Amino acid sequence: MKMRAFFLSILLISVGWSALASPKLSSQEIAERVDLFSSDFLGEPYLKDPLGEASGKDTDPLYRFDGFDCTTFVETVMALAISHDHREFEQNMNRIRYNQGKILFTSRNHFTDADWVPNNIRNGLIKDITHQLMNGRAQIASTMIQRSPWFAMNHGLVLDLPTETAQLPFIPKEWLLANKERISLIPHGSIVNIVRPNWQLEDKIGTNMNVSHQGFVIHKEDGVYLRHASQTAMKVVDESLDNYLLKMNSNPTIGGLNVLLIQNGK
Repeated sequence: MKMRAFFLSILLISVGWSALASPKLSSQEIAERVDLFSSDFLGEPYLKDPLGEASGKDTDPLYRFDGFDCTTFVETVMALAISHDHREFEQNMNRIRYNQGKILFTSRNHFTDADWVPNNIRNGLIKDITHQLMNGRAQIASTMIQRSPWFAMNHGLVLDLPTETAQLPFIPKEWLLANKERISLIPHGSIVNIVRPNWQLEDKIGTNMNVSHQGFVIHKEDGVYLRHASQTAMKVVDESLDNYLLKMNSNPTIGGLNVLLIQNGK
């Protein structure tokens, strides 16, 4: 672990950015904080499922700064960006990761499309701006989330849970590649979900899904980047969003990008 990442993160949230931010953070302030905190984690290793409930079924810690998967990277940076002190950071991590903040394995937002996005929209912590960016013409990914088979197959839990439809709007990758000037309109510091409409995983994990990856859009002087915990690179990296879209285009199961704006919450 890079100790500077830990100490810088703790220092900034301890002082509460009192000289740099108002108690109610603006969208611009949140975006700047996303950039700052996430940049300090560049190079940290990719770890599979690094967080848990610190007890019970998953004893991994509730948060850490020395390694991430794509979702825990987004969650950690997001919680840092909207918090003014350590206590608030811990509270926001729980609000982001768990339905109604209940620290239980079964209450964790396991499914991006069915749990993570809708629950955090209800919390007031994110706003889906995908339709806005497409002037109301975004496409919709839809799939059936089969929770009971997923819990049984992957975690050995026998639960009687309903099957439900999960939907998520997305900007088609082909449209973005054909209109590259529009990439710069994706806001700095926003979250992007890589959407795979009705991703066929039922035989492997018990359910199909709509999302395979998450990261942040970061604007720099030389272009727009995806900052993410990459399983390919096995660390947190910056990657040209243009190049990433080209790679996405070669995969027929990937539909495009869902875009979320981080907010202060209710």
